[in-house]
Amino acid sequence: PDGDYTINVLSLRSVLVNKGVSIRGDSREGTVLRIDPSLTGGSATWRMFEITASNVTIADLTLEGSKPGSNTATAYDPLVEHHSGIFVGPGPLADFTLRNVAIRNFQGDGVQIYSAVTRPVIEDSSFEFCQRSGLSYTPPDGTVPVIDAIVRRTVFTGITAQPIDNEHGPVYGAEISYNTFNVAFNNYALTMSGYALASVEETPTFN
Repeated sequence: PDGDYTINVLSLRSVLVNKGVSIRGDSREGTVLRIDPSLTGGSATWRMFEITASNVTIADLTLEGSKPGSNTATAYDPLVEHHSGIFVGPGPLADFTLRNVAIRNFQGDGVQIYSAVTRPVIEDSSFEFCQRSGLSYTPPDGTVPVIDAIVRRTVFTGITAQPIDNEHGPVYGAEISYNTFNVAFNNYALTMSGYALASVEETPTFN
């Protein structure tokens, strides 16, 4: 139901999703899951959600990180680059869907898609003020790539490094369409080296 819920366990995976399930709020604006800000700092890796199963949907809610200075894009800090919202993988797994979700104020990536993930779909969502990347595809060299990735009708705002990043490995069959980028870039505009694109906007607009 709608409400503001605090996750006060700081570990490698605060919430582990290891079977197919739908996690849905009542509304994107009204259902907020947040990390307790007192748990920030240090160099430990942690994720609000870690997805290790196929057929997982997260929809109709907001994930709120703990990066200080909300609504500002702060300087990149490698000590906290793995403090992330959602980590998907490693696979093989398929059919992860993020729909109508706001992800904001994470010190690492908003969503990180790891190796051997097929048909990850991000649509009608937003990534706001994530310190590393909004959406990161990171199959390491020599591993099974991400396949048939879709990003539609999604807004990227105030991402410090790259709104969409796949510099670590290939993504095959990606569709990136009808998205909006409102980003003040410190480093890269849009990193897609390695994408084999099925469809992409002819002229992405950066505001």
